[in-house]
Amino acid sequence: MDCFLNRIIIGGGTTPTPTGYVRPTGVPNGESIIANAPIIESGGVNYYPIYYICAMDTFTGTTFSKTGTGVSTGADAFVFSDEPSTLYVGDTAHTFDVADDFATDQEWKCRYVIMYATEANKNDSAGITVNLYMYRAIFEIIGGQYLKLSSTSAVSGYTSSTTANKNLRYVNLENSSFYNNELSVSDFCRSCYSLATLTLPILTTISGGNFCYYCYSLTTLTLPNLTTSSGGSFCSGCHSLVTLTLPNLTTYSSGGYFCCNCYSLEYFVIPSTITSMTDTSVNTLNFTQFIELPTDFDITGCNFTGETGYPKSLAWFTHLATQLKDNSGGTAKTMVLGATNIALIPSATATIISNKNWTLS
Repeated sequence: MDCFLNRIIIGGGTTPTPTGYVRPTGVPNGESIIANAPIIESGGVNYYPIYYICAMDTFTGTTFSKTGTGVSTGADAFVFSDEPSTLYVGDTAHTFDVADDFATDQEWKCRYVIMYATEANKNDSAGITVNLYMYRAIFEIIGGQYLKLSSTSAVSGYTSSTTANKNLRYVNLENSSFYNNELSVSDFCRSCYSLATLTLPILTTISGGNFCYYCYSLTTLTLPNLTTSSGGSFCSGCHSLVTLTLPNLTTYSSGGYFCCNCYSLEYFVIPSTITSMTDTSVNTLNFTQFIELPTDFDITGCNFTGETGYPKSLAWFTHLATQLKDNSGGTAKTMVLGATNIALIPSATATIISNKNWTLS
């Protein structure tokens, strides 16, 4: 179980200064392009720009297919960087003129694709389904202000029959949204090994497993409005993840492996809003040595044993004794820490925990 993250942004607010991805010199400014992309009228239909893709020609060759797996439902109209004034509608393929590719400072060239949606698709109550896992050369996705993704959009996720987009580096959906502000699909951005920046500010619910699983390069992830997360392996295997911020999380339940093998995540804050944690796996936050608990923490059954050889810090044991709710005279509570951690707890601290009617195992 391995995870590597940098950053992702979804919905609302201003774009933070990237902490991971730095756009190479020569690569077009995606935010500027999508912000200034015009509405195009064709055949009496208005087409609205909804997102932007920047792809490396060394991986894509010259052909962009608009058919088959990977095509976004209800938005099969495109503008290409070598023909920015022509709208392509239908199921044909586009062949790039490589002479119009953009040279970069990294010895490769790139091109972009803007996908357009009709007014009807833009206003579809369930949102537009976007699954781009077939386009393996994509390395930027930037959502337009009219983009509303369906809750089952994998964006650049993984399927059992297709490898993930290992070149995807930057996803910015801050001006877009998801249907009901929910992701109910598994494997969102799974195995996007190069993903450095991800922004999802409006997302409130994640109900699928393997969210950002194996995102090796992601270092920072902030989900400011996430309240509910369920499904196993949340950010599991994000080896570079240093900062994970979930300030409004109230409910966490999963099949286990929450931030499992996040080797760089040494400190994690459980927000004061949390009222339920049902993930009792030993692999939960298994490399995190200090888990900040809310005052009067009263959730029983939590398993913070951690990885062998990575016990909780001595400062954390004092913190634990201070933050646990005093249940003396009431119902006894339990927490699993494992024999290694328990052996490190100073006797005075252990007494405080016991007097609060907590049992450690």
